[in-house]
Amino acid sequence: MTTREALLLRLQNVEVLLRAIERELPRLLPQKEDLPVERSGSTRKLVIPGVAGAEGITCYATLNRYPDGRPGELFLVGEKTGSLVGGLLDALSIAVSTELQWGVPIQDLVQKFRHTRFEPCGFTGDTELPFAASITDLLAQWIEKKTNCP
Repeated sequence: MTTREALLLRLQNVEVLLRAIERELPRLLPQKEDLPVERSGSTRKLVIPGVAGAEGITCYATLNRYPDGRPGELFLVGEKTGSLVGGLLDALSIAVSTELQWGVPIQDLVQKFRHTRFEPCGFTGDTELPFAASITDLLAQWIEKKTNCP
C-alpha cells in the first residue's frame, strides 16, 4: 500500500466517524422540553417577617409540573416589592424554569439554594417551614417538601 492509498483510507475512516457523530450528537445533547398548554401546579405564600424595623418579604411561589409530575416551571410574584426585588424574583423564576426545562434535576437546584443567607431571614410563623435563612432558602425548603427531594 502506498502512502497516498494509506492517507485516503484514513480520510475515509475520518469521514465515516464524522457522519456517525453528526447522526448521534443530537440524541446525546440535552433537549428543551416544553410544558403542555394546560398544566397542574401548586401555589404557596412565602413570608419572612421583618424584625426590629427591618422590612420583611412576602412572595407567592407557583410550581407547575409536567404531566408525569416532574417540576417544569416556577413563578415568583412579590407582594408590595419594589422594582429591584420584583426584577430579581422574575430573573430567578426565569433561570429556574429554564434549567428545569433543559433537564437540570430539581434536587440539584434545591441543594444550591438551601442555606443561602441574606436579609430578611428568621422565623416565618409557618409550622411547616418555621425558619428561613433567606427567601431563596425558604423557596428551596418548600420545593423540597413539594417534590420529596432526597
